[in-house]
Amino acid sequence: MKETISDNFTKCVELTQQQFQFIDEQKENYVIVLATLCNKYAIPIDKAKISIKEKYNFNDELVTKIINTAYSDKKMYGVALKKSIEDFLKEKYLFRYNEVLGKIEYKSHKQSKYLPMDDYKLNSICRDLEKAEYKITNAKLYNLLVSDFVPKYNPFKDYFENLPKWDGKDYIIEFSQLIITDDTVSWQDALKRWLVAMVACSVNENSINHAVIVLSGGQGIGKSKFINRILPPELKEYKYLGTINPYNKDSLILLSEKMLIDLDELGSLNRKDEKAMKELITKTEVQLRKPYGKMLELLPRRASFVGSVNDGEFLMDMTGNRRFLCFEVSKIDNDSKINYRGIYSQAFHLCKTGFKYWFDGDEIKLIDSRNEKFRAKNPIEELILAQYQNCTEDLADDFLSATDIINRLKEKHNTINLDTTSSMTVGKIMKKYNFKQTKKNDIYKYAVKNR
Repeated sequence: MKETISDNFTKCVELTQQQFQFIDEQKENYVIVLATLCNKYAIPIDKAKISIKEKYNFNDELVTKIINTAYSDKKMYGVALKKSIEDFLKEKYLFRYNEVLGKIEYKSHKQSKYLPMDDYKLNSICRDLEKAEYKITNAKLYNLLVSDFVPKYNPFKDYFENLPKWDGKDYIIEFSQLIITDDTVSWQDALKRWLVAMVACSVNENSINHAVIVLSGGQGIGKSKFINRILPPELKEYKYLGTINPYNKDSLILLSEKMLIDLDELGSLNRKDEKAMKELITKTEVQLRKPYGKMLELLPRRASFVGSVNDGEFLMDMTGNRRFLCFEVSKIDNDSKINYRGIYSQAFHLCKTGFKYWFDGDEIKLIDSRNEKFRAKNPIEELILAQYQNCTEDLADDFLSATDIINRLKEKHNTINLDTTSSMTVGKIMKKYNFKQTKKNDIYKYAVKNR
């Protein structure tokens, strides 16, 4: 049975009597303490005046003044009930603050699963409090829940830290064998590194997964289904499939609130989009104000990226695509059971013990080399390679500047669109294919051999 206003007044009297007695030399102090306690216990001022004057009215004008003064401290109104409200909530619910989503979750003591707090539930809890004669607004209840009254909870850390200790078996290799690719050794190495990087990125603010696993293969082979099976069932809600806009606030929030982002539009990116996507993939944090948020927040990057394409040639950047770990898939087994606990206990163990999940040096060169078959060739690039090959200066048939090359291509292919900006593209192409550059009459030219 919950305390009523009458119960609280009785408690205030008992607490007052622990300090003073209502005798001549203590009457004023007695009423001051009693009125102050009534304010703290959220007894409405009109009811406090009636109750106090009914028993302790030694001077009506002075008692009224004392009560008005005590209640002038608005911040103290109801503070003594804070603990009572907290106890009321604890008796009925368990709460946790999901720090990944930035949201309150709750469940009754009888429920097994936590649910996200919404307006309907918040209003219902407030109604329960009002029926029990607790005075609290929706706003104050929400502020109480978004405080250290509610323990923080990280679903990623909670999952990984509660897995059994890794038993030493290579479960990630078993997982990789569900897919047959064009390069088994590279695929197994890349998947292991990427999975460990995904775990590290989700639990460590200083660890970022800079790589994107990309599966290339025909429609209907099961690429999307496999991607959908990567996360364990306990973390499925932290996967996002859809369009990502690097300039959109909602997309940036996903970097912090999701563990895995499936780049649905990867095969249709243009050069500008691809550049923006690379910047997004390497972001370490995002600073923004969430919808309905009161202040700017610095959100850590937690998400890793994965994607699939039907068309093998989807990369646009000729200067390097080391962020993308691309594999041509010929067959996928989406029927076999996946040992998630084994896979992620191994990945978490490797994450904690310094496993090298990133790529550097010659490894990056190998990735760029492998990715060449997934790169959509520039039309100018194809024309140059069809007409010229690199060579040493002594074997050169000609020495041509970027402008010379453009003019010759125009002469031979008058339908292709070449403008002044094409010289920069030509320069990148010549550099990529190791054409020797030399200075002739103060103009840099390339040594070329005609095909």
